[in-house]
Amino acid sequence: MHNLLARYTDGVRTNKSVDPLHANPFNPTVVLLTGSTGNIGSHILAHLLADDRIDRIYALNRASPDPIGRMRAAFTLRSLPEDLLADNKFTLLVGDVSQERFGLDEDVYQNMLSLVTHIVHNAWTVDFTAPLSSFEPQIMGVRKLIEVSAASPQKIALLATSSIGVAGGWDSRSYGPVPERPLPDPVVASSSGYTASKYILEKARVAAGLPVMCVRMGQVCGSASTGAWGIDEWFPMLVKSSVALGCLPDMDIPVAWIPLDMIGHVYADWILSKKPLPALVNAVHPYPTTWDVIVRVLQQELGNTLDIVPIAQLVHRLEEFDTTRTYLHEIVEFQHRMTLMFSLMIYSSLH
Repeated sequence: MHNLLARYTDGVRTNKSVDPLHANPFNPTVVLLTGSTGNIGSHILAHLLADDRIDRIYALNRASPDPIGRMRAAFTLRSLPEDLLADNKFTLLVGDVSQERFGLDEDVYQNMLSLVTHIVHNAWTVDFTAPLSSFEPQIMGVRKLIEVSAASPQKIALLATSSIGVAGGWDSRSYGPVPERPLPDPVVASSSGYTASKYILEKARVAAGLPVMCVRMGQVCGSASTGAWGIDEWFPMLVKSSVALGCLPDMDIPVAWIPLDMIGHVYADWILSKKPLPALVNAVHPYPTTWDVIVRVLQQELGNTLDIVPIAQLVHRLEEFDTTRTYLHEIVEFQHRMTLMFSLMIYSSLH
């Protein structure tokens, strides 16, 4: 981690002394959003499109055979209004922030940068098993965004989505709640390559000398208005697998989840705020509950047919499950088993 920290935090080019988190109230509000097809990104995009105070949105997504089809599918999956994507203020771009000019044509790139007032960098691969080295292109993208924001002739506010996982090793019993400031010891974020990469993201912000806003995102859950939650996320996957295994896990963890639609609202509020934004925010529910409340409601909704067992017992059943049983094969396929096991163990370690 120390080598990557040095590589992407040393010599960050910033030639602007102004504070980019103070928006110009007389300029149109134009947003460049990355990662708009994911759970969080699609809700941010939907709220920005629905808000008349946002004048234009560019969504920069990675290449795919059918970019607009992929965008529509992301909205449909999460019960978001697909007709919002037909708004004239929406422009879908295909590129990569780690590449020169984000992989865009020169005229498209320059025209976009001449208009953008806010960048919301939300694109990141969520993989708790991948090594830190696999995240290097994404860390490189953060540095490029910082340099682009600093070099722009107009003020650009950069909001970057980090993760509460960077504080996974924080000793709250000794030091109290996780502070909303950069953490000095990278060991606290060393539980996975994913969390370590987010730690470097936060350090790149500090090295830039610019008040880029980092949002340490906690666990999000389905929308409060629709209940829609991506089926490949850890909790929906847990529910499907628990039904197959005949039990639910008992975990001693707090639950401070934030509904996805609330995340969309909050990002819109930050973008439209006329006040200086904080440099770092821990985005978790202010009034957490406990896992036993969640699991007992889930048990009831599933007809009180599943026992609640220690998580170690559920993981053991998961490891021993016969995936050749055809009527359950799609529910507990090998990849899903491994993803669920790591997600449960890492998620438990973060709280």
